[in-house]
Amino acid sequence: MKKIIAVLLALCIMIPITYLISNAECTRIFENDPIIVSKKVPTIDGIIEADEGWSDTAYLNEDTAGYFYNFMPLTSTVDFNFAYSEQGLYFAGKYTEYHGAYTVRFYDESGHTSYHRSFIDEKADTYNYENYPRIASDGTVIESALVPPQYDKITVEGAKNAFWIGYSGNTVEYSTGIDNLNNQDYGWNGDVVSLSIDLLGKFNAAGLFGGTDYSQQYNVGVFEGNQVKVALSRTGNEDITSECKAAGSIQDNVMTFEIMIPWERIVKDANESALFFGVDHEFTVDEVTASGAVHRASVTLMDRFFDPEAGSVQTWGKFCTVCERCDDGLPGFTVGPPIKGFGLKLFMTDNKYTDLPDGKWYTKACLLCSNLGYMTGVAEDTFSPETKVTRAQFVQILAKTAGADLSKYDNKKSFSDVPTGKWYSCAVEWAFAKGIAGGTGGGNFSPNGYVTRQQLCTFMRAYAIFKGQSVSYGADITSYSDYADVADWAKDAVSWAVGKGIITGTSVITLSPKSKAVGKGIITGTSVITLSPKSNATRGQVAVIIAAYNN
Repeated sequence: MKKIIAVLLALCIMIPITYLISNAECTRIFENDPIIVSKKVPTIDGIIEADEGWSDTAYLNEDTAGYFYNFMPLTSTVDFNFAYSEQGLYFAGKYTEYHGAYTVRFYDESGHTSYHRSFIDEKADTYNYENYPRIASDGTVIESALVPPQYDKITVEGAKNAFWIGYSGNTVEYSTGIDNLNNQDYGWNGDVVSLSIDLLGKFNAAGLFGGTDYSQQYNVGVFEGNQVKVALSRTGNEDITSECKAAGSIQDNVMTFEIMIPWERIVKDANESALFFGVDHEFTVDEVTASGAVHRASVTLMDRFFDPEAGSVQTWGKFCTVCERCDDGLPGFTVGPPIKGFGLKLFMTDNKYTDLPDGKWYTKACLLCSNLGYMTGVAEDTFSPETKVTRAQFVQILAKTAGADLSKYDNKKSFSDVPTGKWYSCAVEWAFAKGIAGGTGGGNFSPNGYVTRQQLCTFMRAYAIFKGQSVSYGADITSYSDYADVADWAKDAVSWAVGKGIITGTSVITLSPKSKAVGKGIITGTSVITLSPKSNATRGQVAVIIAAYNN
């Protein structure tokens, strides 16, 4: 019926953190990168356009999904985006359903079901209950099989479904033609994409984590006639479509939607849930929409298919974006996404910097570091991403990143050129005491000297050691054209930084050979990737490195 997608599509500046989650076997998953949610107002027309201010795309796919309330493999994907305004939170998604899976039920000698196993097969949509592979892809002999029949391409004639919303966490239930909310018929196969949100992380901070601890869940589906509906579950039982803006469509095997949920609605639901669970916080629209606010969230897919033999809609599986195991570590036993498993971090950002345009390679990292307080602008509306960074500035950034208590370093003086009382003095002393940064010789630190890329690598490697992390792995950097320019004392650090993905090569255009033909466009330059170890690091580069390391 469907086909698995196993390649993480995001080209990100950050390094994913890996966790283990269990299905039939343990599968390594990746947490989505932090999501910069820009203060923009996309047009809600059901067409997701990048230039409307949507965030970078995040993913629910084989690399990022946790399995719960199911035993089936993930055979669909959801790509999704966010934006926000003072009025509401914007959420867009593209759900793609693939064919290529079948489920096998094995029986013991007494005829009882012993266990299930699921297999991915691109030809599975051609099978039926009598015509299935007798030998599975791993060589297992199959005696009996349950095969999801026919590739349903989302919409199936005769599949009557409706939102079933309540405190149990289920989002959809097959009906016999009655919509539980509005007493209307819909021809729809029941696939639902849901957004759960923990405002400001307050629910998680209050210690809520298990399968019975939850936040509000907003369920989105496209019904007959390309009508998008939004329903609240887990903390309520209500169709809120009329309060939202919503548009979308179904085309073949792709369901696309855009919605805007009013902040007043989100805050109302969160406050009711906080009261129910005893979370000592009353949310306001102003605080949750403030630039710098960070929310935890999860996107869930309820994947359904129509079984013509049973004459009903069945649940293929339920999957969520996660950052850790579900509470029992096994698939099939957790009703909804536990709060502790929310793997999305939404950074609300009203970009006040005129020199950080959308789409620049450093913009996302600069905004992230600004949001977290690691770096500040050089003026109210200026970040200066191309400005070089001094050694003093860099250790100050590292101290803020570490959340270091600098008060104990007030009266220390380890370097002749670092007097006490300067804005950077305590940060320099902290970095020196922790083994992160040393001097430049002659008892000096050179606080006003620009930090080079190779110095930056040595600082970051030492910082990793200070944080108790392994620095044993390193990449082979001998193939870089300027490898010989890397100082001996920096080779291990540069190798580690490249292997860690914290720095990448820089591209230099060369003419090989020089020719007047270049000016006529007959030949073009060639690109050479270099390490540029002696080049000075800029604020934009530092932001990218700090953001990459801290994820």
